[in-house]
Amino acid sequence: MKHVMIDLETLGTMPTSTWLTFAAVRFDPHSDDCNSIQKGKIKKLDYFYRRVDLQSCLDLELTIDDSTLDWWSKQEQTVIQEAFTDKDRSNVTDVAMDFYKWSKGITHFWANGSYFDFPIMESVYWKIKKATPWKYWQVMDYRTIFKCADVDIPKDYKHHALYDCVNQIVALQRAIKKLGIQKFR
Repeated sequence: MKHVMIDLETLGTMPTSTWLTFAAVRFDPHSDDCNSIQKGKIKKLDYFYRRVDLQSCLDLELTIDDSTLDWWSKQEQTVIQEAFTDKDRSNVTDVAMDFYKWSKGITHFWANGSYFDFPIMESVYWKIKKATPWKYWQVMDYRTIFKCADVDIPKDYKHHALYDCVNQIVALQRAIKKLGIQKFR
């Protein structure tokens, strides 16, 4: 599959924001992955998921926004635990480089809008002096297609980067079907 959906959970909304978690899921835009979340587990999808070490972000001079911290404090407890647990954290540079390798061959990089996840990731790639895994023409905006089609988006495990990817994939697939989109260049 040559399409991937990405999602970051962060401690801010600026391009320099600290990463909490990062996920990416390969998918076929013309498939139907509505049953990919079963009993809280991701089924049959190839994914990349990492929790990010906060100190490694601060070492790169990434930022933390107090209003975003306040927003996080109002989320469901299970979501907060997943985003903030100390368990299995990886250095942000390693996450960026591992994702770069994992995404080899991808032709379409999707996110929920083109002005959040991509600029935040680009900031890290810039700071570590590495190219992004995408070219500017490969950046795709899921939100625009989703809103044009007016389809339902699943709401399983909101603000968990991996589940957000899967939910966005399902909504995008529904939108593509509804709009009759046959292929992507």
